Amino acid sequence: MKKNSSTLLINETFLVEYKVEREWCTWVESIYSKAIKKTGIADDIVFSKVLANHNPDGNNYALQLKISEKDFSSYKNNKELIKIRSEMNKKFQNSIASFATILRVIPV
Repeated sequence: MKKNSSTLLINETFLVEYKVEREWCTWVESIYSKAIKKTGIADDIVFSKVLANHNPDGNNYALQLKISEKDFSSYKNNKELIKIRSEMNKKFQNSIASFATILRVIPV
């Protein structure tokens, strides 16, 4: 990432039902995160479990990526990632819910 470009943090939050949690985590680690790494766009990827769980149906997870702002369009429109997200939605339909938040990193 160029020092002059802004850094974005993409935070994908997932609610994963207990019945598919183990399988979904394995899938994210072995398929989804590797596909993201393969693009070369993300400088850093963090996969984490949210500790405060207020949902009786499942656990929450976050997948966070640091990318340069100039690479955001390439990330958003990457055909391979779009295909893999579609596969995830088919494979785990009705067992996961997700949303993404895009943040600009503010150096302190």
